[in-house]
Amino acid sequence: MARALISFGARSLIYLFAFFPLFYLAYKFHVPDFGGTDYAHYHAMYLRPLDFSAADAPWVLRQIQAVLVNLVYEAGFDYDTDIAFAATGYERGVFFSALTVNYLSVTLTAALLGTFLHCQARQADLVSWCIPAVMVFNFSILFFAFSGLTEGLSLLMFTAAYLAYRSGLPLIAALIILAAALQRELIPILFVALVFVDLITGEPRRNKGRLLVLASATLSLCAHIALRLSLSNDPYGHQLSPQSLIDALAGFSFGNPEFIFQVFLTQNLAIIVLLATVMFMVATRRAPRVDRWLTRDLCVTFGVILFVGIAAAVGNNIGRLLIFCSPVLTIILASIAREWSSVLTAPIHRVPPASGPPA
Repeated sequence: MARALISFGARSLIYLFAFFPLFYLAYKFHVPDFGGTDYAHYHAMYLRPLDFSAADAPWVLRQIQAVLVNLVYEAGFDYDTDIAFAATGYERGVFFSALTVNYLSVTLTAALLGTFLHCQARQADLVSWCIPAVMVFNFSILFFAFSGLTEGLSLLMFTAAYLAYRSGLPLIAALIILAAALQRELIPILFVALVFVDLITGEPRRNKGRLLVLASATLSLCAHIALRLSLSNDPYGHQLSPQSLIDALAGFSFGNPEFIFQVFLTQNLAIIVLLATVMFMVATRRAPRVDRWLTRDLCVTFGVILFVGIAAAVGNNIGRLLIFCSPVLTIILASIAREWSSVLTAPIHRVPPASGPPA
């Protein structure tokens, strides 16, 4: 445990400086209200946390982010300079505070994944340092986590819960998932699916911890729905109607080029994993040995996000929600990188030429 904490602290410090240019670039040139209205809701929430009338649902239910951003803002932690985002009605300091929370969240997410990979291999190899850094250049993280929205903290909470669950720490995972009711409703939905599949396919001896996580995810989701139903300021209340969900699924078509481009072709981390797999197969004439639970988790996570996104009629924002595939993609990529490294460094056993007939 002590080594894991030291590893996590060292990685957090290194990544904090490694990702600082991305933070500064986003602060100087990102325009959070371009192409959407989400930031308008969040800006009001950041100024008035725990006020459920400050914005419409479902945005107003993401209160953990609002509280943290407000704390940073009220603490006076700020950097006053000219930035591209200068729209009237918005405070620059609030944007800086929101971006700071997300920047720190991405940093801690990478550090958690690096520490997990370190413990997995029982050594601090280059893979455990470099692959989490590669993850940060995932399209969804660059454009939505380094912003004034809520993706950065949501990714951190999901990653922490996921790694705790996969590390045999179900109580920690359960507590984080319960808190997610006030951060991102997709997190408990994903864990309901992940744990349900594990109960069917996994070893029965681990079912006690799984049931605890499943109970917390179910309770978290029910609490979120109950709270949302109690609010009158919900222009998207139809998303909770079973008939609306069925109609959205029945009327959906994959033939929209914009949907294909913005949802699938933006998933550069997934494409990198696919290319790494293909190149490994070409080089070794066999598939990389990736643990089945990783492949299963990726399929479940991707499938649930696609299904929920289509049912909720969020359109191209499904590509944004696929940010939650980042942790498992990172672990898969690390697994392929390590196996490739072992193949390249393995000693080559040459067969000596057969001796000729005696003279």
